[in-house]
Amino acid sequence: MIRNIYEILIFDDIEFVSLAYQCILGRNPDEQGLRYYRGRLASGYSKESVISQLARSPERSEDINIDGLDALLRRERTLRIWFLKWFCRSKINYSNVARRDIQSSRSDSLQLVKSSEYQVVPAPSRLSQEEFYRRLSAEIFHEEESGNLERCWLADFLSLDEESFLNSCFFLILGRKPDQIGKMQYYQALLNGRDRLNILCDIYFSEEAERVRAFSDFESLPENELVDALYLRMLSRPADSLGKQSYVQMLREFDLGTVVRGIKMSEEYREKNPERVQLERLILQTLKDNQGHLQGNRENSTVAERDYQDWIRRYEKLSFIERKLLTYRAHRLARRPIFNVVMIGMDSGTVSLEKAVQSLINQIYPGWRLYIAGDLTVQLGDPASFWANLSADDRIIFRNSGDGEDMESLFLESEDNPDEDTFVLFMEAQDMLSETALFWMAETLNRYPKTLLLYSDEDRLGEDKLRSQPWFKPDFNYELLLTQDLMGKSTVYEKGLLRELGGLNPSLADGCYWDLSVRATEHLSPGEIRHIPRILFHQALPVVEAGSNALNALPSDLRRRIIMDHLQRKGVRGAQVVDAPEIAGCNRVIYALPEALPKVAIIIPTRDHANLLRRCVTSIQEKTNYAAYEIIIVDNGSQDNQTLALFHELSQKIEVRIERLDIPFNYSTLNNLASQKTDADMLCFLNDDTEVLTTGWLCEMVSQAIQEGVGVVGARLWYPDGTVQHAGVITGVRGVADHIYRGSRRGDCGDHGRAVLTQSLSAVTGACMVMKRRLFEQLDGFDENYAVELNDIDLCLRAQDMGFRNIWTPYAELIHHEKSSRGRNFDLTQERALEQMTYLMRWGEKCYADPAYNSNLSLEQSDAALSYPPRQTRFGEPAIEMLALIGRELFPELKDIIISSGILLFHKNKIVGDKYDAAKKLAEYRLKELWRLRRASGVLQAENVELLEQLFFMQESLRPASPQGFFEAI
Repeated sequence: MIRNIYEILIFDDIEFVSLAYQCILGRNPDEQGLRYYRGRLASGYSKESVISQLARSPERSEDINIDGLDALLRRERTLRIWFLKWFCRSKINYSNVARRDIQSSRSDSLQLVKSSEYQVVPAPSRLSQEEFYRRLSAEIFHEEESGNLERCWLADFLSLDEESFLNSCFFLILGRKPDQIGKMQYYQALLNGRDRLNILCDIYFSEEAERVRAFSDFESLPENELVDALYLRMLSRPADSLGKQSYVQMLREFDLGTVVRGIKMSEEYREKNPERVQLERLILQTLKDNQGHLQGNRENSTVAERDYQDWIRRYEKLSFIERKLLTYRAHRLARRPIFNVVMIGMDSGTVSLEKAVQSLINQIYPGWRLYIAGDLTVQLGDPASFWANLSADDRIIFRNSGDGEDMESLFLESEDNPDEDTFVLFMEAQDMLSETALFWMAETLNRYPKTLLLYSDEDRLGEDKLRSQPWFKPDFNYELLLTQDLMGKSTVYEKGLLRELGGLNPSLADGCYWDLSVRATEHLSPGEIRHIPRILFHQALPVVEAGSNALNALPSDLRRRIIMDHLQRKGVRGAQVVDAPEIAGCNRVIYALPEALPKVAIIIPTRDHANLLRRCVTSIQEKTNYAAYEIIIVDNGSQDNQTLALFHELSQKIEVRIERLDIPFNYSTLNNLASQKTDADMLCFLNDDTEVLTTGWLCEMVSQAIQEGVGVVGARLWYPDGTVQHAGVITGVRGVADHIYRGSRRGDCGDHGRAVLTQSLSAVTGACMVMKRRLFEQLDGFDENYAVELNDIDLCLRAQDMGFRNIWTPYAELIHHEKSSRGRNFDLTQERALEQMTYLMRWGEKCYADPAYNSNLSLEQSDAALSYPPRQTRFGEPAIEMLALIGRELFPELKDIIISSGILLFHKNKIVGDKYDAAKKLAEYRLKELWRLRRASGVLQAENVELLEQLFFMQESLRPASPQGFFEAI
């Protein structure tokens, strides 16, 4: 309900007439009525008279009280005359009589508003969904009947990334930056699928916003100061004398709200605050009573209900306004590539083909061409068929070819338009694209202009077109690509690259797509390959059949041939490609070792655990078929007699050395010092609570580690009960980092084979890792700030930052009796908290954007389950800072880490600070003494100068680190 006729009177003529019709007659104006009333307004008739005339129409609502409406109009007319006098800067002296008349009119109208029988003009509320959407389009996009989308501020504002959108909402409505709690609350709502317009209304109708609009913080100010404050806040300038005089007088006669409305009606306010004016009009006139048509938070699902269909409904389905906004963004992209879609597989049936083509026609992004290779003579000749209207679309190129051969020649051999930015996508006739597929491809190319190859996530379409078996892929993962067709048909190639590659190899049949993506990687750097973490491609082929672990239906010899040819082109000699032993349809690559085996130093820190150490060393000696190794046991101050006797026994063996380091336990320091005592080419860091299972463990790890571009190599570790302890590390899981697939049993292949296939990962555990010694030295070894944990992950991330690939292989297997040697302690001590805080400050962004993982997979679980919600919205990727903020709410232990580490840092700084004060006093005393000696002897002895320099050096070295930067980072 509009309870103040001012809400209609402030609009321009066309909008005013439209709203008046909707309020009073409950419909939009017809063309004749619109022309008639616009003519009356142009002739000088007031808007009040138009409302009165409409209110007396036979069509008016029975709820309209004519007498009450007339009184309210008279009151508004009086107020508008008052405002007009000031707008014209008239020097009329307002008499007491005039003021009494105005006050009387105001009192009468207020009584009418308060009366129970009077309900003012009904608002244009409870619109039908169709009418609501039509009005939204007109309001936000200025959409014309032709459907063209003009450039407009509201659409730009609603299309901002999430953080900018929330910042702008808070600034425009509340006049301030968002606080962390508010930002987190609304960002979580966006991630959970809440419509942006709902968020906008929530902020606008909040209690704080009501206080801001009422300028309640000004009410206690004296009249003159209040008017000055209003001018500065609303018009960004001091009040002029005439304006101040007029508004002060208005304050005495009316109230603060009347003065605020008066300023808002001024042209100056509208010119200086166009965004706020448009925003308020959208909220008050369109959204206020129609939020039910918007997409709110989806109801929470129970764990049992969380299946893929539920996930699609909650996080993928676009609302009306979201679809329009993405369309608007598509038309505003600076780079507008053309996507050539090649449709093949014409024998799948006309119905499937029609659905595939329709999915392309429905694309939000319009820049595409479709090349259809097949015999459609009959369909094109039938005026009633699906194809009849398509033949007139110049974006669709038909080529009658019964077998679909040489379909690439349709565009590969054509002459290029030098100004055309072209990419190529292959589709089978029974596959479908998401409606946003081409948009996200184009948007990614705008963000990463050097990209030459794109691929996305995908799922499967059943015969009933029900989507299932989602495949949320990692970013480009070379090792995984060798084991399975990682990119698949959801791959887009730059046309020049595709021409250079020679297109698909038809001799490889269905393997031609995998072969093409593998060949493309030989010509590209990792930065030219981009992964879009969204389901953009729906593949109909039953690649994964029920009850089967097969990931690819290709014959074994064809799969192995594709990868062997690739390795030979790269010059990798002696490698073998065999079937992966634990999952059908995938490969295992076995690299050859050089004739002169690189020497490996196996470094094992230990202390007083003779039984564990004996089992570890014995398993190495009995089960390792790699000859060139030595064992360096780092004794960290053992006192146990059995352990000392074992050291004596082992030292008699030629391949074993004992290095004693009596220092406080620091895993990083122990390994760093031990690595300096060997000339081995390779380093293997091994826990003393491990036990070798497979004889080829060291051959496998070394053969991987010596490959070009490889950093750290990790092994598959098992608990003694036969469940997985380590299948690689994903950063961010459970707050900081954790082992993926921890606790799964043998035979569980994980998400699309990720638990049993060789792959690149961001990090692997230091319980068993192998790397080149020169790389370890290049990285300056383990960071000794990490005494107990996270040192291995930090080392891997530094190697990754330098461009190296860290590898996890399931074919090097050991048992890990985890934490047996030091005890398993998950209590958050202050020292442990400081280590974790150091890690988070250095690698915080990795926690939510691990390239070996996917933003649609959960960080709360270690089994790669669907994330509720995903760490992105339907509008794009969020800022890392926002995700970190939400992560602290998701994982309460992160708050404990921040608090505990902060307390410890404070105490450490206090200790250092006390030493600094003592050193400073000592230095000042010695300085005075030295100057006294100089005055006495006239010469400052050289040794005294040296002493003075040492004192000042000590003073500076003990200066405590300021915690300011630490707490700012928190």
